[in-house]
Amino acid sequence: MVVALKLKIEDEEQLELATSSNTFAKMKSGMDQIDGEVKEANSPLAPEGGAFDLICVGRGTSAAAYLTNLKRSASQEGISVDQQLEVLAIGKDDPWAGARGYEKGKYSQCINQAEQFINPGEGKFASSSIDPVDRMAFAATNKKKIENAALGNVLDAEVQKIERDEKTGLWKIQTDATGNPLMARKVVLATGAGIETTDSEYHYVPPEVAQFRETGGEAAKRIMDLDQFQKGHEGTKELKDSVVTVLGPNAGTDAVMELATRNVPLENVNWMMGKNDTPGTALTWDVSSKDITPTFTAEQASLDRGKGGPVHRYNSKQGFEISAGKEKALAIKTDAGVFETDYLVYATGQRGGGINRAVGPQGKVTQVPMLEKGLAAHLEPVYDVNQRFSDLYEYDGPHKGGAWQHVVGLQLKGTTSTDGLEVIGAAAMQAARDVKHNYMDDELCKLQDMALKSPAEIGDPAKKWLPEIWENVAFSNIGDAKVSDDYAGRKEKLLELLEGKLKIKEIEEEPLKQLKELIYTFELRQKAAADLGADAAKNVSSALAKGLQRTQPVTVADPRLIYGAQLNIAAQTESFKEEQITTPGGINYNEDQQTIAMYIAQVYPYIPRKTANEFVAELIKKRTDGKHLRGFTGEDRKKMEGVLIRLNAKYEKIVKDAEAKSRSFRPKL
Repeated sequence: MVVALKLKIEDEEQLELATSSNTFAKMKSGMDQIDGEVKEANSPLAPEGGAFDLICVGRGTSAAAYLTNLKRSASQEGISVDQQLEVLAIGKDDPWAGARGYEKGKYSQCINQAEQFINPGEGKFASSSIDPVDRMAFAATNKKKIENAALGNVLDAEVQKIERDEKTGLWKIQTDATGNPLMARKVVLATGAGIETTDSEYHYVPPEVAQFRETGGEAAKRIMDLDQFQKGHEGTKELKDSVVTVLGPNAGTDAVMELATRNVPLENVNWMMGKNDTPGTALTWDVSSKDITPTFTAEQASLDRGKGGPVHRYNSKQGFEISAGKEKALAIKTDAGVFETDYLVYATGQRGGGINRAVGPQGKVTQVPMLEKGLAAHLEPVYDVNQRFSDLYEYDGPHKGGAWQHVVGLQLKGTTSTDGLEVIGAAAMQAARDVKHNYMDDELCKLQDMALKSPAEIGDPAKKWLPEIWENVAFSNIGDAKVSDDYAGRKEKLLELLEGKLKIKEIEEEPLKQLKELIYTFELRQKAAADLGADAAKNVSSALAKGLQRTQPVTVADPRLIYGAQLNIAAQTESFKEEQITTPGGINYNEDQQTIAMYIAQVYPYIPRKTANEFVAELIKKRTDGKHLRGFTGEDRKKMEGVLIRLNAKYEKIVKDAEAKSRSFRPKL
């Protein structure tokens, strides 16, 4: 990707950054001026040619982020300047619009997840905020962005099946609202992690819950999933004198903090989790910012029972037992004891989204694949090859650089910017659990492919000097010290050989260029092998979080959370607003202080070491709230970059003035 940077100081706070990149297609220039409500299409007309350029499955946060980040360029794969993309968005309404529960004055008023959101697509810079975001307002923003990007072409329907048309190579999308399948050149799955409803339960149902529902009678109604609880199922809006038990350390945080705003005292809350689990209270938003007075704080909620808090730890491998209570509806027995409760709310992970859809009644949901049989096996990771989250040779230590450190999404093998199938956002996390792959596997296939296509004058010497390109040897062997130490010498000999220095037949410039690229790619493979060693991630879901964990605050580093999904999507689409991830210099100031100091020394060489160190020390102090990494908004990063530019210019002038003065006093010979 080519990035052209133009920096100028407009005032004390702002910078201007102009970027250019390979892009998907040009959106209609006036699309952002569409006003009012756009009517949802009940039966969208197929565009000229019979196929949409893009069908986006999903109408939530990921869909809005992806469609907003569609590329604008006249040069991408033959798309003309005035050609407008034919886009269709299909799906049910954004879950934040109400399906997840919403009530002003309660914890469910605002998005529960991250301290930072970005708002792509408006202005030169993607704006971001650390203020709590109203759920309904956020859903309305998503809706507007999707409608604008699709020019109102939105279908309120559920996708049932996606398959390739053998004759045309196009995608066929079957929905529950259209008789004939819809056709598309490219499909993007932005189906999220799944939404829990009373008639289609996506939550993982603990076996103990499923068993009690078979025999528990009326008492079983007091057990519900997170979203049922948030919407006040079974009278849970008024809970002042009730005892409520919450199961699950992460999503369970929402229920626990909701209880604090439903006037439930801390002593009436039980929060069940495994012995080594960490309460997810770092993700909570400050309800006092909306003038809400809770009965307890997030900090109090994170305490164990023995320390005056609600956390009830038990051996999760042994499980627990549910029975009818004597004084209350339910009795729960764990290895840590028995207690009674009026309600049990479980928040134990979602099963929907990704490449599956849920079919069946509550508690007996079957996961049905949307993709035709065999396609899922060809899903591969989209690696961070544009280095949005790290540099190739950034620094030594536990978090080395490299595209292999981070996956930003999934795609069907062979997907391009205008054809194929991508999985994005939380849906990618859901689907990635079954994808076994890593960057080194990926590069081996590419190298072997390139090698097979190489002419003999390239292939023969390369086989001699770099046999690993043709041999599918284990990466642990490629990456060991002995092979790595010898690699530079073998590479140099091969280049000398190919350039005719060892008296072989002269070869043309283009094949030589191809082989140099081949060798460079192989060198990255060598580095990847050395970096990862035995820890190479075989499960793609863990690689989805790698880059985020290294460069983002703890509160947004989960790729299923909104901010993490937004950043991944921006990298996956080679977003034209790349500054929502990094500064123009390629970092986001969440790295370790040594890396930031090295960055300043390299990019702003005139700043004295003492001044640079003072800047770094102040920055490190600002990016925490005393407990965990807070990170910086896009505006924060622009301000800091502005300070560095001004300091560099100031000291450059001092140095050059001194040099000029020195020259003027030089004696004439």
